[in-house]
Amino acid sequence: MPAAGESGKRLAALRQAQGLELVERQSKVPAARDSKNNKPFQPGSSPIGLRHGKGLPTLLAWFLLVVGMPRPKGLLLDLDGVFYIGNRLLPGARETLEWIRGQNVPCRFLTNTSTKNSQELVAKLGNLGLKVETEEILSAVSATKAYLENQGRPRPRVELLTRESAREEFAEFPPTEKGEADFVVIGDIGAAWSYELMNRVFRLLMNGAQLIAMHRNRFWEDEDGLRMDIGAFVAGLEYVTGQEAVIIGKPSRDFFQLALPQLDCEAADAVMVGDDIQSDIGGAKAQGLQACLVRTGKFRQDLLEDSEVQPDALLDSIADLPGWWEKQGE
Repeated sequence: MPAAGESGKRLAALRQAQGLELVERQSKVPAARDSKNNKPFQPGSSPIGLRHGKGLPTLLAWFLLVVGMPRPKGLLLDLDGVFYIGNRLLPGARETLEWIRGQNVPCRFLTNTSTKNSQELVAKLGNLGLKVETEEILSAVSATKAYLENQGRPRPRVELLTRESAREEFAEFPPTEKGEADFVVIGDIGAAWSYELMNRVFRLLMNGAQLIAMHRNRFWEDEDGLRMDIGAFVAGLEYVTGQEAVIIGKPSRDFFQLALPQLDCEAADAVMVGDDIQSDIGGAKAQGLQACLVRTGKFRQDLLEDSEVQPDALLDSIADLPGWWEKQGE
């Protein structure tokens, strides 16, 4: 017979696979419990839409119950709010990255940051003591550039609402001409938003331009507290134009699909670690990945409790990742 802790993990896996409301009677804490207050998560509607009879086949579900979940084979890691906040390195971040390297776990850093290009992110991480290569970073900026490049030639006319460092990535695209553009790209421009700017973008969109958002995050955590992110401006422009924006970064399916082949593993064998219950956790689980939510960065307990998205694990910080990882597949 399996040990109580293993049985708890397998019951959690079965519930996720079949959408069954099972009563946990195990004395050990299952993997899906909150590690801080020792309370089980209340299962909600899965972002993948799993319901009774619509999840994994029954045979596979019982297989998971009997043999447990295997250890993951690859990692997708958010940066801001997970490894650092502002210019402050979070405790355990450097040691966890060293552990990942030592275990030879394939990893990619999946970030919605739109204020810096990949080279600048590498430099910032280096200044914080984190050695990361440019090719390991998949950013909303680089993914937006790739999306525009796939629109063919001649290159589309693009109205860029980004900071100067990110604008350098789009030098090959011609600017707006005579009040007309093919695309309007929205990134983080901080306090530069104004009515005049919003109205100019509104007119471009009404004249036929397509709206692209590098992401649509609601807020982010800085060293002085929460700050409103670009999602509000994206939503406002969608409302007044009746146009639905193309979302490039997390939780976009294409963003995750861009990263998975670089890990050389299937979605079910990969884990996303992030601080955003919707973009990081919801986006990952919608693509079949496991997902760990950290209590740092923009994490707020009330948002987790109100969300229909359920993480596979709740970690106090990135420092707890090695311990969680080692317990998988036991």
